[in-house]
This record gives sequence, C-alpha cells and structure tokens, in this order.
Amino acid sequence: MLSGRAVLIGVLFGLGIAAATYFNDAVIRQTFLIGNLLPISVFGGAMFLLLFVNPLWRWWGEGGPLRPGELAVVVALALAVCGWPGSNFFRNFSTVLALPAHYLKIKANWQSVHVMSYVPGGSPLLGEGHVTSWPALARHVQAAEDGIGARLRELLPTSAQPLLAKAARDEPLTAADKGGLLWAINQVLQQPELTAVPPGSAANVARLNRAALSAAWPDLVLPQPAGKGVLLADGQPDPVAVDLFIQGSPEYLPVWKLPWATWGPTLWLWGGVAVLLAVAALCLALIVHPQWSQRELLAYPVARFVQEATRPSANGWWPEIARSRLFWIGFGAMVALHTYNGLSTWFPVLGPIQRRIDLTPLLQLFPNVARVPYSWNTLSATVFFSVAAFTFFLNTDVSFSLAMMGPAWLLFGAVLIANGVAFQGSGFDPGLQTMLMFGAYLGSGLMILFIGRRHYANVLASA
Repeated sequence: MLSGRAVLIGVLFGLGIAAATYFNDAVIRQTFLIGNLLPISVFGGAMFLLLFVNPLWRWWGEGGPLRPGELAVVVALALAVCGWPGSNFFRNFSTVLALPAHYLKIKANWQSVHVMSYVPGGSPLLGEGHVTSWPALARHVQAAEDGIGARLRELLPTSAQPLLAKAARDEPLTAADKGGLLWAINQVLQQPELTAVPPGSAANVARLNRAALSAAWPDLVLPQPAGKGVLLADGQPDPVAVDLFIQGSPEYLPVWKLPWATWGPTLWLWGGVAVLLAVAALCLALIVHPQWSQRELLAYPVARFVQEATRPSANGWWPEIARSRLFWIGFGAMVALHTYNGLSTWFPVLGPIQRRIDLTPLLQLFPNVARVPYSWNTLSATVFFSVAAFTFFLNTDVSFSLAMMGPAWLLFGAVLIANGVAFQGSGFDPGLQTMLMFGAYLGSGLMILFIGRRHYANVLASA
C-alpha cells in the first residue's frame, strides 16, 4: 500500500542505512551492515517497527499502526538502497576506478604496452593495436615529401630510422622492433613541432598530434578511443585525486575540498550506468515473475518473510506471529545467544558460544582441496540461524542445491587441480576461477531461458 508515511519512513530508513554503512564497515569495523542478500539492518529494523513501534502508534487511533502493505513499502525501499553502499556498488566502485592509475606507476608490463591508450579518454599515445599495418605506415612516412609524414620522419630518433626502413621493405618485425618503433613515434607525438600545435601540457600536445596523425591515415592509425570518465583521472596518475584516495590525507579535509572536478566525469558516467542497470533489473523482474511464480512455482523468500511477519491478528496490537509461543522461544534464544557472545567480547572470562564448524584439519588429508579457492570458507563455516530459517521459505530441492554447492565446488576444484589445471588469477589478472564463475552464470542463464522459452518468446514477440 503506497501511502505518504510509508514512503517517508522508507526513504528515511534507506538514508540511514546509506549514511551508516561506511562508518559501521570501515571505521568501527563491525559486521557488515549489508553483507549479504538478507541484511539484518533491514529485517531487524522491520521487526522493530512491527513489534515495538506499531503498538505505540495504536494509541493514535485506528489509522495509527503501519498496515502490512505500508510495511512492505518500507522494506522494499530499504532493500533498494542496499544495492548501493557497502558490499554492493560502492564497496568496489571507487577502488576499481582509482587503482588502475596507481598500478600504471608500478606495473612495467602495463607501461610497455601503453595499456591506458585503449581506455576512452586515457593516454593519447599509441598502443601496438592502434597501428593496423606497420609496412604500409612506414612506406607512407618514407614517401611523404611534406606534411605530417615528412615531419614525423625528420623528428624520429636516429635509432628508429633502420626500423622504419625495415618495416617499409615489408620484412618481418620482431616484438622488439615494433616496440622500438612505437616508442619512437610516441616520443614524436609529444613534440609540438610535429603539427605546429601551441606549446602546452605534454598530454594535450600528444592528443592533438594523435588526432592529426589519425586524420592523415585513418586506415592505418586508429583514433584515440572517444569518451571520458571510464577510470578516475582517465587512468593517469593524478597527485591529487588518485594519491589522495590511495594514501589518504594527513589532515582533515571537508567534503567541499575533495577533488570533485576529477571525480565528476567518472561519477556521472558510472552513476548513469548503475541507474540504467537498476531500471533494467526492475524490467527483468516483471518479465520473469509470471514464469517463476505461476509456472515454476518458485518462492520469493524475502517477500514471503514480510508477508508472514506482517499478517495481522484478528484483534490486538501485534501481528499474528507475535502471538505464537514458538516465535518467542526462537526470538528469545537468538537474543540470549548474541547478547552472551557480545558480553564475552567485553569479558573474555565468559567464553563465547561457538557457531563455527571447523573441518579444516581434513585439508591435511586432501591437499588438493586446500588449493581450491574458498576451501577455507567451506570447511570452516559459520552457522547463521537467519539463513537456516530462510531455507524454510524455499523449495526443498532449492535448499538442498544451495547446501551442496560448497562441497561440490571443492570436489570439482580438487579434480581439476589433481589433473594439472591451475586456479590462479583474480582481480585485475583474471584466471580460470573467474572464467568458471562466468561459465556458471552463463549456464544458469541458458537454463532459465530454456525452461521458460515459450513465455519469454511470447514476451519478445509482444515487445
């Protein structure tokens, strides 16, 4: 039920989550406020509203307490906000966009291949992939009597002249030859004399010269990738924005003194992409909902939880679930457990109640399993009672699949490693592990399309 107060409470709830997430996760370093798909910050807040705030609003009259539909709106808005801060969008957003500029200074292989030349708005220097034919380019440069070709030939370092002649004769060029020619041309691109551009910053001069070179031979020299903001500072080392982000500031900086001008294009580009992805996700939900809910009869555990928790009783202030003795036994047990473990942090003499099942000694018997990524997480698992509770909202086969996913991953990985297939690679250097994840997502998507092929074909035809 869409009402003004439900929207207002939901917006305030979401703003509170967004404002508190970084402080909770990175400053006081508590358990992630939004660490999974069942954020306790949302569901705990919803239960607090339901069990303690709603009865107080009963005093205001018949329309005082939040109705089930209003509470659903509050939870939906809060869950929508959870897609942005913390473990979701902003946990990796700024890091992924800022670190490439830092890596450029410390990774020699990135520098040698001019990796930032392939980034829209990045370095204006040439990468090897921007020259479509070295022999044709060399012949044009050698045959030019005037214009940019003649000036390029004159400004090339002496060491590059034999390489230019070798390329013009269509002799095979080694990787070192191509690297030498590329280095020489990039040195010339940074000289204002090439196209008589006004002196200025090296990047601006190189950008103008690169544009002139691409205009002269559009089929041989590709233009600089268009765009701006794909990476922070366009992937270039920036002493203000990049270094400030990575190293921090020795003194307090107010918000208005941060380098917003440098961050602006990046925030504008990727913020827009994120909003479009959110809209696309909503549209996708509308498309798959009839197939999943009416034909495959799949349950929505989050929605069902809200539905069960907000079901009103025949009369009284609390929902129907609050009149269940079993509910209060479980609720009291969880409060007692976490309260005791919290006190044990302050008073170590108490000793916490362990929720971790440690099977890591088995890794000594199965060394290949120990080499599988995330093996430690699977064999040293923590029991989350909220996750166990939510499995009752799922079909039995779905719950079983989720439970067996970890052991199946360890078995599959151990077999691959035993046969000499390595898993190394992560982050900016992806390996087999990343490709396996991609394959899993692709396979799941193909199965979804196959099972609901008639429904999705009808949707596509209607669209």
